[in-house]
Amino acid sequence: MTAETKARLRSDMKARRVALSRKDNAADEAARHMLFALGAAEVLSGACVAVYWPLGDELSTFPLIDLLEIEGFSLALPVVTARDAPLEFRAWVPGESLVEGHHGVRVPPDGAAVVRPDVIVTPLLAFDDLCMRLGYGGGYYDRTLVQLRGDGGARIRAYGFAYDEQHVSQVPVTEEDAHLDGVVTDKAMYWRGKDVA
Repeated sequence: MTAETKARLRSDMKARRVALSRKDNAADEAARHMLFALGAAEVLSGACVAVYWPLGDELSTFPLIDLLEIEGFSLALPVVTARDAPLEFRAWVPGESLVEGHHGVRVPPDGAAVVRPDVIVTPLLAFDDLCMRLGYGGGYYDRTLVQLRGDGGARIRAYGFAYDEQHVSQVPVTEEDAHLDGVVTDKAMYWRGKDVA
C-alpha cells in the first residue's frame, strides 16, 4: 500500500510543481531563508554545503549557490556513481566546468575532490511536518543520509529546498526513508520536531 500511495503522491506533486516553477522570486526568497537556517544551526562560513543542480521544475538552487559563495561557504555537488550506492559529493567552485551525469544532471568531472559535506540541500517532491521527504523513488538521498549519519563522523545536517506549496499533511514512509533536519521554502522554515518559522 505504501508503494502505491507514494507513486500516486509523486504523480500529483510533479504536476503541482510544474505550476509552481513559474513563481517569481521563489528561489531568491528560499535562498535567503536557507542562509538564515544555516546561521540558526550554527553552520559557519567555510563549512561545506552540498547543493543539487536543479533539473526541470525543481526549485532553482542558483540564487542559493550565489549567496553561499558570497558568504564564504565551500560547495559540493552530488554525483550518482552506481544505482544502489550512496551519493558521492565532489567539491565544486562556481564557474568550474561540469559534465553530464546520471539523468542529465550536471556534475563535477571525475578527478574532482571527493568531500564529506557538513550540510546537504536536497530536492524533493513533497514534505511533511516531520520533515520526511518524498523524492523521486531512487533512494539516493536516503542511503546517503543513513551512511553519513552512521559513519561516526561529524554531525551532518540535511535540509530540503522547496516551494511552500509542496508541503503535505503526511508523506508515506518506509523504514528505508531518512528524515531531514528541516525544510526551507520560499515562505517558511520547517524544523523537525519544532514549530514552523
